[in-house]
Amino acid sequence: MTQRDIFKKQLPYYMNLARMNQAELAAAMKVTKATVSCWVSGRAFPRIDKIQRIADVLGCTTDDLLKEPALVLGYPSLPLRSTITDEELILVQAYREAKPEYQNVVLEILSNHKKEE
Repeated sequence: MTQRDIFKKQLPYYMNLARMNQAELAAAMKVTKATVSCWVSGRAFPRIDKIQRIADVLGCTTDDLLKEPALVLGYPSLPLRSTITDEELILVQAYREAKPEYQNVVLEILSNHKKEE
């Protein structure tokens, strides 16, 4: 899968997580809604400086937008925002902001929980 293919799949995913539609992303990026539509459909691929700005606006990384998501602890990447509760979103945000040693503790707890199932 090419970076362009991954990007067109990941962009709507992270827009949903950020609760942002195409018009809102276009306004934040200072581009037209048609430009964002082309990115989402894969008809166009933004320059790397734009991808960095998109990541900043959506609260993710360029790797999130350009690399295939991996399974973590046997679970697929997060579902679309429409199925994530506010409490789950708070947990994800807290995890992202935590020190690596705390992230490792959380991963260990979840790994042990999955083994018990």
